[in-house]
Amino acid sequence: MDYAQSMRPVAVAVVIALVGASAGAAEHGKMPHRPVPLHFTCADALEDGTLIDGGQAAGLTKVARMLAWPDLGPPPPLPPRDVRLFCGPDIDGDGERDAIVRLAFDNPDASQSTIDAEQLTYTWLASKHAGTWRALGRLTADVSGDRDLEQTVVFVRRPSGQYGIEIERSSFASETGCRITGYEIMAWRAGALATVEAGDRSPKCAPCGCNP
Repeated sequence: MDYAQSMRPVAVAVVIALVGASAGAAEHGKMPHRPVPLHFTCADALEDGTLIDGGQAAGLTKVARMLAWPDLGPPPPLPPRDVRLFCGPDIDGDGERDAIVRLAFDNPDASQSTIDAEQLTYTWLASKHAGTWRALGRLTADVSGDRDLEQTVVFVRRPSGQYGIEIERSSFASETGCRITGYEIMAWRAGALATVEAGDRSPKCAPCGCNP
């Protein structure tokens, strides 16, 4: 069975469910101010996330396989197509800077492993100690390559001054053709990553065929 194809309906359902849940939570109050994405520099990666030392890719992939991925399942048993590391602040307060790691894997079906092939993307938060990366927690796992599904994961600073990670998900609602966009912000709570805020950023939209 095609690994990515079998996992895609699960990933799509997860995105829609999370967007819908966050939209419902925002209906009762004013839309919150969107935090400005933060960008940091470090010796491990370039601004676009490219690793300075490509040899770190194997270690990061090994750590990702040690995490539980209940929504999409574990990364497939092959080397990742792309490894990106986005340097950030100290999220867990241990004095070391942390980083968002994104691993993209091709569909295990080699006939679909092209530049535009559907990919499985695993994103998690890492911390480096004594030259070794360890996982602070998973952030999201999705099927990429579908134009109807978009996702961004960035560092932000919350109004309280605490650093956090914002995950924004966007998809078209099949009933109306309108785009729905939800977000959640994760921060360090009681020794683990936890969702501390969620809401709706869906743009105003008239159902298809109803625009003047």
